Amino acid sequence: ASNNKDCSKSLLWDTLKCTIRGTCIGMAVRKAKEKRLLVSTLQQEIDQTKQAILEIHSNKANSNITRHRMSDKHAIEATITITFNKLGNY
Repeated sequence: ASNNKDCSKSLLWDTLKCTIRGTCIGMAVRKAKEKRLLVSTLQQEIDQTKQAILEIHSNKANSNITRHRMSDKHAIEATITITFNKLGNY
């Protein structure tokens, strides 16, 4: 009878370890997927911001910057700041 109790305790402990391990692996996979998605989104924002900056510089070379364009420039600078702040959280 004593042998059955030891076997049951051992089996329960091994089952618990496997469950915890599986849960941890699942959480790690989900976290990695979220991080990849965030990095991809931020990369798209960076690419769009670079394109907008190139357009601003192109327009600046052709004419003086108007108030509207300055407003766009500040919006782009704010987007860059926010993007780098998001990256800093990871």
